[in-house]
Amino acid sequence: MNYQDWQKTVPDDITKDPLWSLEAYRLGLFIAEIGWRDIVALNKNPLQNR
Repeated sequence: MNYQDWQKTVPDDITKDPLWSLEAYRLGLFIAEIGWRDIVALNKNPLQNR
């Protein structure tokens, strides 16, 4: 998924928010979205304390 394709999938509730006009906000949401799969995978196999 790339940034332009992702923007097309964002719900109206988010895109109508005034914060959506800030590029930093949009990029932050995008980074969270693409990192989510990694977070879920890591959570299934948490590191053991040594």
